[in-house]
Amino acid sequence: GASCGRPAGAVHRAQEESRGRLTHFEALTGLALKYFAEQRVDLAVVEAGLGGVTDATNVFSRERLELVVVTFLEREHTEVLGDDLGGIIAAKVGVAKRGTPVLVAAQASEDIAASAVAEGLRRNGG
Repeated sequence: GASCGRPAGAVHRAQEESRGRLTHFEALTGLALKYFAEQRVDLAVVEAGLGGVTDATNVFSRERLELVVVTFLEREHTEVLGDDLGGIIAAKVGVAKRGTPVLVAAQASEDIAASAVAEGLRRNGG
């Protein structure tokens, strides 16, 4: 198994075994989730990387996802997520699944907060 005392080596091995198909973040996330499962962790706080929809952390089933917390939203990682704030919001809230509570942190503007809440409701079928 992967040693949590030496995650860098385990990440590099996982990347080599995948023939470079896994990014560093994807390999590290996979190893962390494997470790959580092996330790039978009751609850884990897992932060998404660049965005929820295509993120390596977006692997939890609806039944296992207890809460989605949307932190401060801004135009960031535009080279991956694009420059459209609405698209960035959709990507970041994209980890939410139907029936999952979504908590939206205070935002720079009411419009951003409202857009994040609306996206969370849309993903919940509301």
